[in-house]
Amino acid sequence: MITTPQIRAARALLGWKQGELAKASGVSVPAIARLELGIGHARSDTLDAIQKAFETNGVEFNADIGVNLRKEIFKIDIFDGADAMHRIWDDVVATFREQKCGELLMSGMDERIWIKLFGDKLDDEIKRRRKAGIKPRLLIKEGDNLCLGSDDVYRCVPESVFGQTPYFVYADKYALINWGPPLRIVLIRSQSVADTFRKQFDFNWKLGAPVENPRVLYPVMD
Repeated sequence: MITTPQIRAARALLGWKQGELAKASGVSVPAIARLELGIGHARSDTLDAIQKAFETNGVEFNADIGVNLRKEIFKIDIFDGADAMHRIWDDVVATFREQKCGELLMSGMDERIWIKLFGDKLDDEIKRRRKAGIKPRLLIKEGDNLCLGSDDVYRCVPESVFGQTPYFVYADKYALINWGPPLRIVLIRSQSVADTFRKQFDFNWKLGAPVENPRVLYPVMD
């Protein structure tokens, strides 16, 4: 629960007047004024609304009584050339081993392109991901039925929402793949960017349908 000193400090960080906090939080100006003066006892839902308003606008509340503005640094790497995809594959595995995180989401997939460019490496790469415990989900175009792994991790989406430019989302990373030539991959490390594309992926996943009559090239073997 935030404290009165934190509320005053957070307003100062944002340069807000009490009226601006009132507009953002839905708490009246008189109630905020009484709260900051220490008059009466604020309800928990009032404090929650004020805290949410501050956090939505970039304020972080520390474990002690401090506050600070959230600053996110975008780390961007660009990989060009024949080994670009192998570097991303390595980063996916390394990231999952380090962070032990969720899923690898892959959108805009056309497995025929992957087979053409990396056919002799795909089986080993899929086995490496499985060994690392990486759980994939993939979006392919409606009418496509070619799957490299188990078809239950694929969804077919309408052409109107199928992205021609594929991307990966994993942990706090977003990788945008441009086939070129030359092959170029832009890797962005940013939790907010990753979360944005994760939400987009999940929305399209819900629109999608299971693959009809799947052709699975590398089924899971017991």
